[in-house]
Amino acid sequence: MCDQDISCFMKTLTTALLLLFSLSSVVMAGEWKGQVTERDGLKVVVSPTTGYEPNQRITPKQLWSVGNDEDNENELFGFIADLTLDDDGNCYLVDSQLHVIRVFSPDGKFLRAFGRQGAGPGEFSYPSSLVFLSHDLVGTFQSHPSRLVLFTTAGDAAGIMTLSLEHHEGMVSLVGSKSWHGNIYLHGLGSVVERGQTYRTYFCDQLDSKGRFVRTLYTCEEVIERAENVVDDSILLPFLSRQWAVCSDGSLVLYGSDQYEITVCNLDGTHYAITRDYQRRKRSRSEIERKTQSWLDSYMSTEPPKLNISDYDPDVFGLYPQADGTLWVLTSHGTADRPRGAMGVFDVFDQRGRFQKQVTLMGRHDPLDDEFYFFGKRLYVVTKLESTMSHLSRGDSDYEPMMVYCFLLP
Repeated sequence: MCDQDISCFMKTLTTALLLLFSLSSVVMAGEWKGQVTERDGLKVVVSPTTGYEPNQRITPKQLWSVGNDEDNENELFGFIADLTLDDDGNCYLVDSQLHVIRVFSPDGKFLRAFGRQGAGPGEFSYPSSLVFLSHDLVGTFQSHPSRLVLFTTAGDAAGIMTLSLEHHEGMVSLVGSKSWHGNIYLHGLGSVVERGQTYRTYFCDQLDSKGRFVRTLYTCEEVIERAENVVDDSILLPFLSRQWAVCSDGSLVLYGSDQYEITVCNLDGTHYAITRDYQRRKRSRSEIERKTQSWLDSYMSTEPPKLNISDYDPDVFGLYPQADGTLWVLTSHGTADRPRGAMGVFDVFDQRGRFQKQVTLMGRHDPLDDEFYFFGKRLYVVTKLESTMSHLSRGDSDYEPMMVYCFLLP
C-alpha cells in the first residue's frame, strides 16, 4: 500500500470514528434516566433532577406592545382577566373591571371593542375568561350569575349559553373556562352542607359547543368544618389561577399540591402523574411577611382569618402547554431564583411526561407579577396581573396600569 493510500485510509478512518463518537454522544445525551412506577393504581412518570437534552436559553423578539398610551382610550386597561387568539391571529382581551372585550390585529393595531356591563344581550359583569366555540363565535364567561355571553367575532351580540350542570350535587359555583376545538372546559365546585360540615367537590367538565355535558375529566373533594376560619397556603385548590391548562390534544393538566406533581387527564378517561426530583425552595422572612399581607389584602371577610403561611413556596407556579405537545412548567426556583435578565426558567416535559430540558426565557418581565400566554411561536405577556389585583382589592386609585406585550419565539 502506497503512502497516498495509507493517508486516504487514515483520513477515512478518522472521519468514521468522529462520526461514531458524535452519534454515540447524541444517544447518550438523549437517554432518559427516569422510571415509570405505579401508586394506588395511578401511573407515575418520575424524572431525575436533570433532563435528557441540553438546556436552552431563548431570547424572544418583541413585536409590539399596547397600554402605554394614556391618551388613547383603546389602550386604557382596568384588569385584563384573559387573553386569546382567533384563527386569524387577532388578539382578544377581556377586561373584568371595565367590562369590555378589545380586539387587536396580529401586528398590534386596535380593531374594535364590544360588550358592556349589564344583564341584557351583549352585556356581562366581571367576566373571567374567553372561549372560542367556532371560528366566528366567541364567548366570555362570568361567574355570578354563571353564564356564557356570546358574540360574533365582529362584535355583535349572539345570545347567552346555558351550561349543563345538573349532574353536580348541591350548590354549584363556576370559577372559569377554557376552550379547545370548540369544546368548553368548565371548572367549578359543588358544595353540600351536612351536620356542620361543608363537603366541596372540585371538578372540570368538558362541554360541547352547545354547552351540553360531554364528560367529567377530573374531580377531587374537600371537607371543611363550619367553625374553621383558617387559610393554609400550603393547601392548593385545583383549577385556580395558573394551576390548570388544556393541551394541544385536548388533555387536561393540573396540580393541586404544593409539591412537584402534575396530573394529566386524557380524553379517554385515563390519568397519570408527572413528577421529578426537586429541591423545595424555602421562603425568606420578608417573603413570608409579604405573602401574609397579600392574603390579608385579598380576604373579603370583615373578620381576618387565621393564616398558616408555609415556610416553602409551592414547587409548581404555572403550567404552559405548547403547540408541539410539550409542557412547560414554571417552578418556584424558575421564578424567584431566575437568572438576571430572564423572565423565567421552565422545565420542559415531552409528550410522554419525561423531563426533557430547561428553557431560560430571556426578558425583563416578572413571572411573579405578569402572566404568560403561549400560542405557537408567539408569546403574549400581560403585565402587573398580581399587583393590579392587590391594588383593586385595597381600593387604590394610583398605580401603574397593565400592558400587553407580543413576542416572537425563535
